[in-house]
Amino acid sequence: MRHPGIDGPGLAASVTVVYAPGHQWSAVAVKRQGRSLQQYLSIELAKLVAQPTPAELFAEIEARGGGVDVEPADIVEAVRRGRERMP
Repeated sequence: MRHPGIDGPGLAASVTVVYAPGHQWSAVAVKRQGRSLQQYLSIELAKLVAQPTPAELFAEIEARGGGVDVEPADIVEAVRRGRERMP
């Protein structure tokens, strides 16, 4: 999956972390993993951009055809449960 402005030869992401209150990582925890903060953030950013967007997911579902009959209330409940599991 390609992401404009991120993928491609010679393109690199640059991130400056000034303040991230309440975030789950700390410099100490990152160092324990044997990584620099820059390495850690680069890996996390790569994981994030590798995930398909909602539009890409819906396009893939439509391309498969057939579909599934799901009630809107079931979708809302599944999203709520998913958000509860997020850190």
